Amino acid sequence: MIRFSVLGFKGGVGKSTISLLLAKKLAETYRVTLVDRDNTNTIGRLYGLNNGLINALSEGKEDNFLTRDGNLQVVSMVRFFPRRIPSPEELAPIYRDILKDSDVLITDNPPNLDELCEIEYKAYRLATGEAHCNSIFVTTPGVALRLTLKHMNEVPGLLREWVPDTRYFRLTALVINMVKGEVEDVPVERKVVIPFHREMFYSGLQVDSYLPGIENLVELTKNTIQLELVNEEERTQLSRKA
Repeated sequence: MIRFSVLGFKGGVGKSTISLLLAKKLAETYRVTLVDRDNTNTIGRLYGLNNGLINALSEGKEDNFLTRDGNLQVVSMVRFFPRRIPSPEELAPIYRDILKDSDVLITDNPPNLDELCEIEYKAYRLATGEAHCNSIFVTTPGVALRLTLKHMNEVPGLLREWVPDTRYFRLTALVINMVKGEVEDVPVERKVVIPFHREMFYSGLQVDSYLPGIENLVELTKNTIQLELVNEEERTQLSRKA
């Protein structure tokens, strides 16, 4: 399984929009699980999910935190801050069952990677036997972009604090969203510029939304998937020889 994390240090820059539209495009080719780790539950609410997996575990009951749409599986990780925070060891068995048939995992994240994100990442490590991160940073031009460039290199260290044997952290793309006119020069090779889309901005994200420019991100993401599949095959062959 190949994991992508959609990250951003500011709210309202379009992380949930990018996460959902990318997941839907990838689901045309792969079996995709999209995990909404933000307690605003933007994506979960679009799919009618009224609870989160962590909340259900906290309350000791099964509830409406997962749905499927063809090759796309959507999981609401948290709906509101739970009364009790389950351990990664509690979360891992059910998470393993949820992820078992997935080729690709995408996480949509809050601006601050909090304790609940940490629990999910540790549970992912326990459920799958390894941990890695292909990052997609989403920002808008101006202050948010400068904030992203300043702090994006801090995330790998945080993930390794959570899971010391994190295998790798790689940048899949820097998405500069809602661009009006020219964008300032950015010293990042793998960047995707998405123009401001008036209809999307005023109507809000819907399950069937379309965003011009998302194809460039899809292409970069598919390239990352193919590269990781090759690397995975090489690791498998080496382990067999050993």
